[in-house]
Amino acid sequence: AIFYSIINLASSGDNIVAARAIYGGTFTLFNETLPQFGIQVRFVDAEDPQHFAAAADENTRAFFCETVSNPALEVTDLESIANLAHENGLPVIVDSTFSTPYLCRPFEFGCDIVVSSMTKWVGGHGAGIAGIIVDKGGFPWGAGKHPIFDKADESYGGMRWGHDLPESLAPLSYILRARTVPLRNTGGCLSPDNAWIITQVNYLSSTKSENSLFYKTQ
Repeated sequence: AIFYSIINLASSGDNIVAARAIYGGTFTLFNETLPQFGIQVRFVDAEDPQHFAAAADENTRAFFCETVSNPALEVTDLESIANLAHENGLPVIVDSTFSTPYLCRPFEFGCDIVVSSMTKWVGGHGAGIAGIIVDKGGFPWGAGKHPIFDKADESYGGMRWGHDLPESLAPLSYILRARTVPLRNTGGCLSPDNAWIITQVNYLSSTKSENSLFYKTQ
């Protein structure tokens, strides 16, 4: 999910600014894999949100952080980072795996895109492997900060995702492109078995979160 969330808005020659205290697998993706696609990741200390703005330039396409970093347990000032991102015409992608949607709702703090592992607390069992991207909708993708959304997409009939969608669909341009371009073209869809396993227990996520809080405070 994180990989798709990045390649859906950045391409070779672009960069993102990310918190340095992030999950190990995400760090490896950012530090080793994305550079193979020509996408640079600039790591900053998220405890001072101003570091994100200081590291951004004309090729920056997004800020990335975690609600609570894993395993460093740094609590991120989402609202300040979102404000700085929007001042620079950029979206915030936040991984909410560690806090779950039950304990933190990043959209309420101005974040634009939420990614989460469904394998951990949301699934609650580790038996199914899945990730999710949730788009708040409404970010101005056609404002000139994201060339991917300005250029004609020949894989989808010359569509300019930030400009050519009808008014009713324009707020969904990011998630629509994610489904019809990187997901469709690379085939990383969820298997039926994993989807079934996740949906069987997802409705219990609030109960699991309350139980976890109870036992951790005793």
